[in-house]
Amino acid sequence: MNTPEHLQLREGEEIKDYHIRLFENQDDYNIDKYTIANLLNEANGSSYDESKWRKDFALYKKWKDYILHKNLDKERLQLYEEKRLEEQKERYRKMDQNREYNKSIRNSARFEKLQEDIHRSILDLEKIKPLPHHTETFKVAGRDKQGLVLFSDWHFGTEVIIIKIYLIKIYLINVFAN
Repeated sequence: MNTPEHLQLREGEEIKDYHIRLFENQDDYNIDKYTIANLLNEANGSSYDESKWRKDFALYKKWKDYILHKNLDKERLQLYEEKRLEEQKERYRKMDQNREYNKSIRNSARFEKLQEDIHRSILDLEKIKPLPHHTETFKVAGRDKQGLVLFSDWHFGTEVIIIKIYLIKIYLINVFAN
């Protein structure tokens, strides 16, 4: 297996530092916990399951802040907090970008589905009541353009007396009347 350079154990890097670097940059490196386990086992000469490596990193994350707050002076702690805050902001920016990208894909998929549904409905309607096709009738005089009819306010089975009544029978009479 040809491991990319950024995933390899660096010269002078301890296995614990390598372990932390892989898990902290998991999203950036685009690798999963099983790949990390394989890389760590290869570097360490062991054959542990991914859960061992994942749980060790979870413990590190759990105690990291406590140990830093307890052992660092205020100036270093302030620098650490600023860096941690910047990393968290970057993570949120990335999440926002991903959410917007997924939103765009979702809207595109909805639009395509709507187009497919409309197309299928038109074909179904054409089976029930095909429109007469007279190309000369629908052409705009002197141009290669054709007319368009919009049925956006066509109510299913309406008859207006004093109040509006919606009945399938009225709809069929109105639609199929010649």
